[in-house]
Amino acid sequence: MRDLTRRDFLKGTAAVAGAALAAPALAGAPAGKLSAWGIQTFAVEGDKLIGEQMQEFGKLKNVPVEYVVVPYAEMPRKLTAAIEAKAPPDLVMLSGQNIQYYRNRGLLTELTDVMNDIRKQGGGIYESVLPQSVFQGKSYAVPFEPELAPLHVRTDIMKQHGVTLPIATWSDFTEACKKINSPPKFYAWGMVLGRCPDAHWNILHVIWGHGGKLVESDGKTVAIKSEGTLAALKLIAQWFQKDKIIPPDTVTADDAWNNKVYQSGMAGVIDNQASVYGWLEKNDKELWKNTTLMRHPRGPAGSFQQTTSWAWVIFNTSKNVDLAKEMIRYWLEPSRFDKVVQTIGGRWWPIYKDLAKGKFWADRPAYSIYPEMLAQARLDAYAGPPTDASGEVFERLIYPDMVQKVIVGGETPEKALDWAHDQIREIYARHFKS
Repeated sequence: MRDLTRRDFLKGTAAVAGAALAAPALAGAPAGKLSAWGIQTFAVEGDKLIGEQMQEFGKLKNVPVEYVVVPYAEMPRKLTAAIEAKAPPDLVMLSGQNIQYYRNRGLLTELTDVMNDIRKQGGGIYESVLPQSVFQGKSYAVPFEPELAPLHVRTDIMKQHGVTLPIATWSDFTEACKKINSPPKFYAWGMVLGRCPDAHWNILHVIWGHGGKLVESDGKTVAIKSEGTLAALKLIAQWFQKDKIIPPDTVTADDAWNNKVYQSGMAGVIDNQASVYGWLEKNDKELWKNTTLMRHPRGPAGSFQQTTSWAWVIFNTSKNVDLAKEMIRYWLEPSRFDKVVQTIGGRWWPIYKDLAKGKFWADRPAYSIYPEMLAQARLDAYAGPPTDASGEVFERLIYPDMVQKVIVGGETPEKALDWAHDQIREIYARHFKS
């Protein structure tokens, strides 16, 4: 399986102030001290607040707490090193695709009791992400947000060119992009096609809209090779090669690339989590006012949203399992968690349904599409459940490589799809040996 640390992930680390935060260390926490690693939110105030809340918990329990902010790109390497040293932190924030990977290796503590408590709070939770953390009816993680990545759209430029929003279909989207496209300084569609996770998700939204899927509902039968996937692949190639509505440097893009091209005014549409929208509200009010969030256009099969989640896990080597469980419950108390969500500016849609009805969201009508998106949300293992095999497809970046074989390597879409099918079939055959 391809090592996550080899990806061309985000570069750089935002500075985070506050005594609650410490530099990452490989040593695990001794009994009586609680260590937690959280992913960088790209909102300095939010990272600081999470650390402060954990420090407050430590004071209540009279226990030292160390909270470490880790950039997304660095987490796999640091966590792998800590596990190899048999000293991972007590509590770690993981993305949904990685939960089953660590669970399958016997490294995670069961958290069904905590998850059951969380489900009773805040008017209930959005449960679309729970399959990522459940195995044989038991929870091994506690998700705290259903991840969504709507389209960010320049309303002013669309209006200037007579484009009515929202755009209904991928066909209409293509025509709208042709109207607003003005290379080389401005490209309509900032679609990520580099070898990075954002490309996997950007591509997946087009595949699903055209009826493609990874596997059948049994979770084992590979189904990527279909007319739907082929149609999506041909459309992406058309956008890049013929219509030229996607910037050419997308082929080397990392997960920060589309943020940058949109924030700098070089793209009219991007497919990304609302971290961009939140950043604009704080840093570029003019562009924020001229931006809306939009569902993905419909293809012949419909409009679907990939979802995942950030979640807390506890490694079973921890000497502080009960304390770590209490920390999760404390941090996810609805009013306390609501402060975090608001501070990071909408990057996380709250897991609690009541919080999603709050004033913060009502005052930002662009988010009104989220409940509808969640109703059509899928995990990327669709049409099967998350497995180690589907996780390896994601980690090895099969979808971005498939597209690059066409737009960089010059292969036909049919040949590139055959390659992807063979790669995925080998992965599933290895993981599901009879």
